[in-house]
Amino acid sequence: MSRLPNGLTHNRYGLVTSGRVGGAVVRNRTRRLLREAIRALKTFSHAFGLAFQLSDDLIDAEGDTKTVGKRIGKDAGRGKATLVAQLGITGARKQLSDLVAMAEASLSLFGNKAAMLISAAKFLATREY
Repeated sequence: MSRLPNGLTHNRYGLVTSGRVGGAVVRNRTRRLLREAIRALKTFSHAFGLAFQLSDDLIDAEGDTKTVGKRIGKDAGRGKATLVAQLGITGARKQLSDLVAMAEASLSLFGNKAAMLISAAKFLATREY
């Protein structure tokens, strides 16, 4: 994964990763399996949070005001250090795809029970608003 611009980890990413990992339902697990489940959820949270921020930055760079519902291009206008600024649109899209794949793979331990979380991660790669 590319080096993150300063401050990114304190953005939405931090809100997602510090969220509800502890509230995950992991019933009838041994300590080892519980640790694996928590590790998987932390990995998911990390990848999902970064993917969310990256998709938001891409929308700011590529979106149109009518679809997004707010003024776009603010990051570039402020000279803000984003992954889009570092990697370009193509590189940022590749990074986003990698993060979504990481998020999905991290939940394999949970099987079909993780379908909603996986759908949410996949949505980030295609959202326009």
